[in-house]
Amino acid sequence: MRILLAEDEPLLRMLLTDMCDEEGHAVEQAADGLHAIALLRATPPIDVLITDINMPGADGFAVAREARAIDPSVLLIFLSALDHRGRSEQFAEPWHFFQKPFPIAKLISTIRPHSAPTSS
Repeated sequence: MRILLAEDEPLLRMLLTDMCDEEGHAVEQAADGLHAIALLRATPPIDVLITDINMPGADGFAVAREARAIDPSVLLIFLSALDHRGRSEQFAEPWHFFQKPFPIAKLISTIRPHSAPTSS
């Protein structure tokens, strides 16, 4: 599964990348919203966007809108120290909101069902 992680806090970005790598996911990293948008436009489509909401350049909602313009089924995972859950509701499912600090294992378990193969 391809994941784009947009997070301006270097330690959290590194920790989340390591945890996703351990799960076997390919992770692209962006330290700000503009870099994340550039990656979305320049790389193959992603399956999951994990984005901080408050970032320099462009906020996580702008990144999410760009990701959904490319693929409406992208799983959106929003992160923030502030409770932006209400603003997250502007997006169609699937999306999740995690208020910082949050258990990393819970975020990883949210990705797992999305990566499970579908049966026909």
